[in-house]
Amino acid sequence: DALSALVRLRAAEHELNAATLVDRKRLAQLAQGTPITEVLSGWRYHVVGATLEAFLAGHTSLARGTGGTPVVTSIE
Repeated sequence: DALSALVRLRAAEHELNAATLVDRKRLAQLAQGTPITEVLSGWRYHVVGATLEAFLAGHTSLARGTGGTPVVTSIE
């Protein structure tokens, strides 16, 4: 799904394992509106949390870029 794709994208950009950023259970909770402290604070927030917040608030979208690479774009 889109949230998982965002996590994988940010993990790849920072050369991290996606599960290190947020596991599927917490990602599902976040999608349902439950604030997840581990993702919405500290270093994880800077790596992926802000991106997830913006996406869930409708401020960004996920699209396919050149060669099918996922790209986060601003909606404003």
